[in-house]
Amino acid sequence: MLGVPPVPPGAVTSSPFSLERGTDARVCGGRQGDGGATLMCVAHYHAVLCESQRDNQDVDYAACADDTYQNGECEPTADGSTPPLFKAYDDKRARAAKPDCNLHSKPPKTNLYSRDGDLSAAPPDIPGSPSHPTDSTRRLVIKAVGAFIGHEDAVAAKVEATIRSRLSPLRHVARLRDVGREVITNARQLQLDLILMVAATIPNYWLGVQLPAETDGAARFADTATCDAAAAVLRTADSPPCRAALAMQCARLRGRDGGINLPRHHATRHAIFAGTTLATLAGVIFALPSLANVRSHTAAALELAYDSCVDLLAATRARHRLLDGDTRVWVDGSKHTAFHSVIAAQFRIPPLADQLAGISNNKQLRFSQRMLLTVCSADAWLNAKEAADAFDAGNPDATVCDREARRLVSCSQEGSGAFLARKADPSVVGSVVGDDDMLNRWQRRLGLYLTCLTVPLDRAAALGEVVTQHDRLGDAALNGANRTACHNAGMNAMHTALASVTDSRNPGVVLKGDKGDGTPAGRVEAKDRWAWANDGHIPDIVRCGATPFMYEWKCLTPFIIGGALGHGCPSTVDGGRFAFGCTEESMRRKVYGLAAIGSPGEPAFDRRTGQGRVDACDGDYADALRKGHGVLLLVAETTGALSPNVIFALRSCARVASMPTGNDTTVYGTSRTSPQSFFSHHLAAISAAIAQAESHVLTTYAATRNLFLTLPK
Repeated sequence: MLGVPPVPPGAVTSSPFSLERGTDARVCGGRQGDGGATLMCVAHYHAVLCESQRDNQDVDYAACADDTYQNGECEPTADGSTPPLFKAYDDKRARAAKPDCNLHSKPPKTNLYSRDGDLSAAPPDIPGSPSHPTDSTRRLVIKAVGAFIGHEDAVAAKVEATIRSRLSPLRHVARLRDVGREVITNARQLQLDLILMVAATIPNYWLGVQLPAETDGAARFADTATCDAAAAVLRTADSPPCRAALAMQCARLRGRDGGINLPRHHATRHAIFAGTTLATLAGVIFALPSLANVRSHTAAALELAYDSCVDLLAATRARHRLLDGDTRVWVDGSKHTAFHSVIAAQFRIPPLADQLAGISNNKQLRFSQRMLLTVCSADAWLNAKEAADAFDAGNPDATVCDREARRLVSCSQEGSGAFLARKADPSVVGSVVGDDDMLNRWQRRLGLYLTCLTVPLDRAAALGEVVTQHDRLGDAALNGANRTACHNAGMNAMHTALASVTDSRNPGVVLKGDKGDGTPAGRVEAKDRWAWANDGHIPDIVRCGATPFMYEWKCLTPFIIGGALGHGCPSTVDGGRFAFGCTEESMRRKVYGLAAIGSPGEPAFDRRTGQGRVDACDGDYADALRKGHGVLLLVAETTGALSPNVIFALRSCARVASMPTGNDTTVYGTSRTSPQSFFSHHLAAISAAIAQAESHVLTTYAATRNLFLTLPK
């Protein structure tokens, strides 16, 4: 059995047998595909191995299907007899051959390995034996159950070579092209899906079963290969190198943390190894309790990997405490702390000894790999935030202050990356995204210069116009008169979600507020029609029932130029540190109004201390609140970020949909990759609607600007 004890004196692995035709099911098994065929094929063979093990107790046996592993002493004996390992090997071959199992031996598929032992007594027909006529080269590494065992350097080289081979098809992914509606229309979407869902997951198996020291080079290569492939798809070359580097660092964050789920194999390999090893040790120690006290290479590596996770958690919590100390009090009296990715307060990594102690069965839950990776993800977000802050500090020409920090914080809010979970599904309208639109979404999310604006802006610069990074990032186009598109798209998707659920106990209909025909007279008439719900302001969405409930939808950009600093009024410049710090505070004042804080003689409100004067004022829904109607402000940002109120509304609808009295009319996608729950489906739909509207505005702006520049003056 390989891997125990720490340095096997000698080991033989073999997958050397093939079945001959016969009439006995215990010998020949069933046909391929028949239920139980594998069991019938190998069950009698395993019984024979058990007999051989009982007669050779100084050699450890292990078998996995038709692969057999033997571990024992291989050194030549003083009396010239066959060493135990090779004696057991011959015994196993003899028992497994005719007539017991009707098997043929295949010595070329046998592997022989010993780190330092004398193999001169090995049978001459085993490759790697000094006496082999054609292949006497000593083996430095052998394969066992898909993993590699041997000299550390040789194993590391073998793992890296394997990863290089498995990731070589990435070059074909990069050549995938959109060649028209008849063949494929979303090549770029498929490219990144192949990188994220296939290529990025290939190395995980070896990261889990090989020691971290053996996967260092392989993990670095995997990170480089997948990031280079993604960079080509994302067109990072269209941006300055420093901006492209920051974008790729953010791309390697989780989707919920502002990234696009590119892998970080090298940074997470310790957590993956520790999680995988802990998950398997329970069953191994349950079967062989003596292994709990064996000091093997795996045990030592597990201890180091586990300790690194413990240290990382302690360092991450210390960094979180610094951010938690940075607070702001908004003018409505609510208190907010600087944003960071969340690690639950009760989250702890117990001592490794406690994890291994008291294992009572092979199904006992161990500390999951996902929990360990959560710590790595939190650390990665903090590093990306520091990089964004440093980039902003070194970018004095930026039109929007703290622009990249605002982008990262906004993209880290729930909902912002939900469109990433919406894979191409023809049964879901809008899920198959064209190349230009998909590229716009990714580049906006990662803070890259927009490829769709390159041609018109380069032409404008050649004509003498001043073109800034504000233009190339698309902020100038989106900060203009085009913001209504994102607002309407998001509101329509939110209305669809709210109207998809009904409750027989509380019947009612969900309506969109009618703003009239666009003329001043039409707007006045519309206000009169909705005065029963809220006099003076037309609500965006109304749930009509015994008690009307109104939703006010706001979709704003976090990249506001200038903005108020506070001092008694809402701030619109705190988005680089606080969630919705550029948008929600001012919207709360506009929608709900403010209650008076302090006395008239006090200085203006200080948002850091919560002391000072705030003057009372009515909001747009003052009449509805006086009537006792429900009002809920729903704030979204053009990054797709959804405020806690939006998440609350969606989760409330999801609960109603799951109740016996609820009815859900949502049309879910038929693809296995499409979200199938109410919350995840509509969260992705709202996020995708906002992203699509923003992309459409950018594409239209680019085409219009290019046309204008080509017209004769």
